[in-house]
Amino acid sequence: MKMNPVQNLSRMMNWSKLSVVAFAALLIACDDDPEAVNEEELITTVQVDLFFGDSDTPSATLKFYDEDGDGSIAPEFTQEGEIYTGVEYLAVTTFLNEEETPVEDVTAEIEEEQNDHLICFTRTGAVTSAVAFDEDDNEIPVGLVSIWETSNTPGAATVKLTLKHQPGIKTGSCDIGETDIEVTFSFDVIQQPL
Repeated sequence: MKMNPVQNLSRMMNWSKLSVVAFAALLIACDDDPEAVNEEELITTVQVDLFFGDSDTPSATLKFYDEDGDGSIAPEFTQEGEIYTGVEYLAVTTFLNEEETPVEDVTAEIEEEQNDHLICFTRTGAVTSAVAFDEDDNEIPVGLVSIWETSNTPGAATVKLTLKHQPGIKTGSCDIGETDIEVTFSFDVIQQPL
């Protein structure tokens, strides 16, 4: 059966419409973003505020700041206030990205994803204990809030904080997962004034 040119044109237009609809559906399907991948955050600052007794003001603050991450500029360590012998401190750790404007509080993301994060503590010298105080939904330590105990004898001390990212594999072990940042604070524990 031979088609006249009008029928042929009409048939081609139907195929064209169908092609446009199929192409549009393909574009819409491809436009759906896949579930976001949790990229590692840049952490430029780790700050530990040490509280003693009922005070709302930290008695000491330890701060690590690295303005260029893994770049060539050496990080800065600062300490405000003194750390004394024979004290149990409540330590509150904050993680920031100060390269962003305004400053990004990475701590909020860690709190939100607490089941996937663990802060591990390794201590030496005049700090006799550093352990996580807070827990995630599964009663596994997080470490944003921790307890640090100092010895009764003055001396040098170090506390290493290692922030581990452990999505779906967190057990409380520091041997698994990726390390987001690792910082070692060195300081002196001095005799309390009389």
